Amino acid sequence: VKMLTSLPRIFKLTVLVCGFCSIDAGRMPLGNAAKVTGLRSPRLTGAPSMTGMRSDMLRAGLPSLRIVGLRGGEGELAVEEAVNNLRSKSLDLGKTNEEVVQALKLMQTYIENIIKNPAETKFQKIRAGNKAFTSKIASLEGAAEVLMACGFESKMESAGEGKEEELFYSLMEGKQSSLPEAVKQLNEALKFGEDVTADTLGHMVTTGPEGDGEQQIEEFWRLSCTLQGHEGDVRGISVVGDGKLVTASRDKSLKLWVESKEEGGEDGKAASYTYKDSKQLTGHEYHVASCSYLGPSDENPNGLILSGSYDYTSSGQVKVPAVVNMWDAETGDLRHSLTGHTATVSSIACSTDGKEIFSASWDKTVRVWDSKTKECKHVLKGHSQAVWALLPLPGNKLLSGSADRTIRLWDTVEGKCIGTLTGHSDCVRALVMLPDGKVASAGNDCMIKIWSLDLSGNSLEQTCGFCLGTFAGHENFIYDLAVLPNGDLVSAGEDRTIRVWRDGRQVCAIRNPDTVWSIAAISNGDIAAACADGKARIFTQADERMASEEQQNEYEELLAKTKIASHTLGGLQLEKLPGPEALERAGDHDGQTRVIRQGSKAIAYSWSVSSKKWEPVGEVVDSAGDNNKIGAGQAGGKQKLDGKEYDYIFDIEVEEGRMAKLGINKGDNPYMAASDFIDKHDLNPDYLETIVHWIDEEMEKLNPTQNKPQQDILHKDPFNDGAVYRAGSAQNLKEEGNVFYDPLTGRKLGGAIDDSEEDEKPRAKKQQPVSHIPSSTIHSFPGAPKGEALLKKVKEFNAEVVEDLKMTEGELEIFASLTSSLSEPSYQPKEEVLELISKKLMRWPKDKVLPVLDIVRALAMKKEVVTQWSTKAMAAYSMAYAQPGGVTPEAIATAQSNDMILKVLMAASCTGEGPKPSASTVFMAQRAMCNLFLHSETRALLQLHVGTAAAVFEDTGAESNKLVQMAHSSLLNNFAVLFNGLQINDEVLEKFLKTSCSIMKAFSEESDVQSMYRLSAAIGTFIHNNATRVSMAGKLRLENLVRDRVLGLDAVRGGLGQTGDPKTQQCCYKLLEQFDLVRFLAPGMKHPESDDEFEQIMKVAGNKLVVIDFYATWCGPCKVIAPVFESLAEENPQCMFIKVDVDNLRGTSQKFKVQAMPTFKFVKGGREVQTVQGANEQGLRQALAALSK
Repeated sequence: VKMLTSLPRIFKLTVLVCGFCSIDAGRMPLGNAAKVTGLRSPRLTGAPSMTGMRSDMLRAGLPSLRIVGLRGGEGELAVEEAVNNLRSKSLDLGKTNEEVVQALKLMQTYIENIIKNPAETKFQKIRAGNKAFTSKIASLEGAAEVLMACGFESKMESAGEGKEEELFYSLMEGKQSSLPEAVKQLNEALKFGEDVTADTLGHMVTTGPEGDGEQQIEEFWRLSCTLQGHEGDVRGISVVGDGKLVTASRDKSLKLWVESKEEGGEDGKAASYTYKDSKQLTGHEYHVASCSYLGPSDENPNGLILSGSYDYTSSGQVKVPAVVNMWDAETGDLRHSLTGHTATVSSIACSTDGKEIFSASWDKTVRVWDSKTKECKHVLKGHSQAVWALLPLPGNKLLSGSADRTIRLWDTVEGKCIGTLTGHSDCVRALVMLPDGKVASAGNDCMIKIWSLDLSGNSLEQTCGFCLGTFAGHENFIYDLAVLPNGDLVSAGEDRTIRVWRDGRQVCAIRNPDTVWSIAAISNGDIAAACADGKARIFTQADERMASEEQQNEYEELLAKTKIASHTLGGLQLEKLPGPEALERAGDHDGQTRVIRQGSKAIAYSWSVSSKKWEPVGEVVDSAGDNNKIGAGQAGGKQKLDGKEYDYIFDIEVEEGRMAKLGINKGDNPYMAASDFIDKHDLNPDYLETIVHWIDEEMEKLNPTQNKPQQDILHKDPFNDGAVYRAGSAQNLKEEGNVFYDPLTGRKLGGAIDDSEEDEKPRAKKQQPVSHIPSSTIHSFPGAPKGEALLKKVKEFNAEVVEDLKMTEGELEIFASLTSSLSEPSYQPKEEVLELISKKLMRWPKDKVLPVLDIVRALAMKKEVVTQWSTKAMAAYSMAYAQPGGVTPEAIATAQSNDMILKVLMAASCTGEGPKPSASTVFMAQRAMCNLFLHSETRALLQLHVGTAAAVFEDTGAESNKLVQMAHSSLLNNFAVLFNGLQINDEVLEKFLKTSCSIMKAFSEESDVQSMYRLSAAIGTFIHNNATRVSMAGKLRLENLVRDRVLGLDAVRGGLGQTGDPKTQQCCYKLLEQFDLVRFLAPGMKHPESDDEFEQIMKVAGNKLVVIDFYATWCGPCKVIAPVFESLAEENPQCMFIKVDVDNLRGTSQKFKVQAMPTFKFVKGGREVQTVQGANEQGLRQALAALSK
C-alpha cells in the first residue's frame, strides 16, 4: 500500500545478469532471468554489458556476485544517493511522492537558472527563507541534502548591509561545470517519481502493473455484441431491471435496449445474444450527459429512467438549461423534469430506499429530490469545483466526488457535509460500493483508491475514513467504476481500456477502439460499456454469449485500425522508438503496452497473456490530426521540460532573481496551463488572467493565425471538432464573451468568466497520522447530573440508611444547594459540602451509593476540588509514615479516611463476600475514576492505588453491560497512559489483561465500537515494545480475541451495507503488531518478509549486535556461505542474525547501499559498524568475534 500510494506509477524494473552463469537476461523470459530490482531509481536503458565479468571476478578471487547497472558511473553517486535517501525518509514520515517531485523540480529550476545565467551571481545564492524554498524543500527531511549534493553549501550570511544574518545555500567554487550533470540526474529522478497524468505516461513505453517475474493468468473476456444506433458518442449506460439497458448520448437522445437471443439455424449458424433497440427517448434540447434507473414504486410501477443534460450557454446567456428528465421505463413517456441546476448534470443516483433522487452538477452542487413529490429538499454546497460522481449509502448518507480532488460525505436528512476524504491528486470521476462495505474511487489521476469509511460524521474538517490501498494500471483518466456480481471491480476511461481487478490485482484489460465514458455491470456477469465512437458494447466470459468468430475478427481489425493521439502516450518521439524487434521479447503482464516504429508510423501493441503474443492496438498520431504524425511540429522540433515534450517553453520570473519555465503545446488550454503553473510555484491566483493573456500573445507571435468569421462556440459540440469525441481531442475553446466548462474538470472557462467565482478554496492540510498505540488520550465523562432527580433519589436513600449515616435537615439543605449549582461551570463547593460527601455519604452501602458517585464524578472535573482532595490525602499519608516508631495500622486507617480515590474504589468493590454492586454503581465509580486522571495532582495517588483498582474491578460480573464496557475500557486506557514508560507490577498488569479478556469476550454487535477501540488501545499501550508483557498477553490468547471479538465484528470490519470503523481497525492492527515482538526476540534466525518487519526487528534488537546477511535466492556464493551463517547464529545466541532477500526487501537493501551479494552488515545500537562482502567465512568470523565481545 505504501509503495502504491507513494509511487502512483508502476515501473518496468531493470533485469540484471548473473556473472557466474553468463546468462543474458535480455534474451531470456523474465521469469528465468537472475534479477535484482528496485534498489535504485530504475532507468529506461538496459543494464550495461557484462561481457567478461565472470573471468575478471575469478581473477580477483572475490566469491561474490557484484550488481552493476543500477546507476551510472561513480560521478553520479552523490546526487542519486541523496535523492534515494530523500525518498526513503519521505515515505517513513508519511510525505507524498508529489511533495518529493515538487522539491526536485524546484531544485532543478534553481540550477537551470545558474546554467543559463553563469555571470549573474544573484542566481548562485538561494535564500532558505524564501516562500518557495520553505514550503517545498525545507519542509522535507533530506531535501536540502540533495541540493548540497549538487554542489551547494549552507552558509549564514547577511542579505544586505544592516540586515541580520540568515541561511543561504550558495554554489561552491569550481562546481559550476558539474551542474549540467546534476540537472541530468535530477531529470532522471523526476522521470522515476512523476505523478501519472495524461501528459507523462509516454516516458516509458512499457506501462501497466508491475509483474512479479511470473506470467499472470488472464481473465478471458470477449465481445458479446455491439449496440448501434446513436449518432453521437454514448456518454452514459445503465441497467434497467432484468434484460434491459439504457444509453445516453450527445445526440440529445436516450435508447432503451432489450436483451434478445437468436437461435441457431439448420445451416449450422450458432445462436447469438444481442440487445435490440426497443425505444428512443427524445425530449432533451441538448446533449445528454448521464442516466440512471429508479426501480418500480406504487406511483411508477414500471420504474423510471433518469437522465441529465448539458446546459447550452452562449455569450454569457443560458439558452437551454440543464435538466433531469424522468421517463417511464416501459413506455418511454416523459413523466417529469427537474430543474434548478445551472450547469451540466454530470451524475444521477437514487437512495437505497428509492425515496430520494440525487443529481450532481458542474455548478458545484448536489441536489436532493423527493422521488414522490419531485420537490428539491436540499442543495448540498461545499465543493469548490464541478461535482462528477455520486454514491448513495445506507442510513441517509451520500458520497460525492469532485474536480476539487475531494470526496465529501453528506447527511441527506439534514443536508450538511459531515466529513471529507482527501488523497486523489486530480478530479474524482467515479465512486462505487464494494461488497465488503468499502468504497472505491477513481479519477483523472489514473488511480483507483479503496477507502474504509467512518459514517459517524465528526466535523467538516475531519476525515471520514482512510485509504486502504491504491491500484495503478490505467494510462489515462478513469471515468467510471462498477462492481460485478462476483465482487470484481471494473474500471474504464480515456485510455480505451476496461480493466478488471480482483484482490488488488488487475486480471484483465479489455481494449476498445475509443474512449470508454461509462460502464455497467449486468446481473449475468457481463460488462456493458458506453463508448465515444457512438456505440455501446457488451463483453462477456460466457462462451454461449460470445460474438461469432467473424464478428470477433472484425472487432480486432477495428482495434488495429484505431489511431491514438500521441499525447495519450506522453508525446513519444518517433526516431527514439524501438523497431519491430522489440516485439520478439515477451511482455511482462497482461495489458502491457509497447509502441514501436514501423516505417514512418508509430504502432501501439498490447501484450495478451492468453494468446502469448503482442496484439496491435492502433497507430499513434498527434492530437492535431492524422497528418501530423509523431515527431512532426515546428522547425526545431519539440522541447523537453520535466521529462515532457512541449511545442513551446516560456521563461517566467516568479520572484526576483528566480526564473521558472512553463511548457505548453498547440491546442492546450492556456487557462489550465497557467493554473497548473500557479499551483506548482505557489503563486497568487490573481495572476491567472495575466499569465493567460501573456501566453496568448506569445503564441500568436510564434504561430500567427488568420482571422476567421465569428461563430457561436456552442453551435458545435463543445468538446471536439465533430459529433464524435476522440480520445484527447478536446481543444482550446476560449473565445471572447463565451462561457463554457472544461470537459475534463468541469471548471468554468472563457472570456465572460467571473474570476471571483472560480477562486479555489485552500486545499485541506494533510493531517498528521494518529498514534493509536501507545495511546496518549485520557478519556473522561463530563456533565452534571440532573439536580432534581438526583436530590429526590438521595432523600429516598437517606431515609433508608442507618442512623449514623443519615443526613440531618441542615445537611440536606447543603446537599440541595450542591445539586442545584453543580451544572454551573464557575461553581466551587464549600469545604462543608466536600466534608459531607467524604465523611458521610461515601460510607453509604453499595446499593445506595450510586447518586453520590455521580456527584463525585461531576466534582472530579473541577481542578480546585481534586487538588483539595489530593493534598489532604497525601498530607495524611505523609504524617502516617513520618510518625516516630514507624507506621501503624491506625495511622494508615486515618490517612485512608481522607483518601477520596480509595473511597470511590471501595464503594464499587467487586471483591470479598456479599452481593456485588450493581452494574450502574460499577460504571459510575469507573467514570468518576476516569475523570480524576485529568489532573496532574492525582497522579501519585492513582499510581499508589493501581493495584487496588486492578483487584476491585477484576471480576465485576457486568462485562456484557454496554455502559460498563465503555467505562471500564476507558479506565484501563487511562491507567495504560499513566504507566506508559513506567514500571508496573506484573501481578497488577496480569489482572488488567485478564479483565481485558473478560470484556473482550463479552463484545457483540450491539457493543459500542468506541469501547472496542479504547480497550484495544489500552492493551496495546500496556504491552508496547515490551517482550515480557507481550508474552503475558499471548498466554491469555489476547491476540486471538482481538481478531475474533473485535476485528471479527461487522461493526468494526464492515459487512454488507456497513462500512466498519476505520479507527478501531487501525488500532487493532497496531496492537497485533506487538505480538510479533515475541517472534522477533525468540532465539534463531530472523527472516523478515517486508521492509516494515525488518524495521520492527531492528527496534526490538536494541543494543544487541545485529548481523545481517543480504542475499539473493539465485546467487551461487550466497548458497555456499548460508550454512556457515546458520551455524554462527546458533553459536552466538547473544547476537541477532537476520537474512534479507534483496529482491523482496528492496527498501532495506537500498538503505544499506548493498551492491554485491552476499554482503554482511554488522549493526550495533542502530549504527552500522562493519561490512564484510562476499562468501568470506574467515572475514565473517573475525568481525563477529571482535564486535561481539
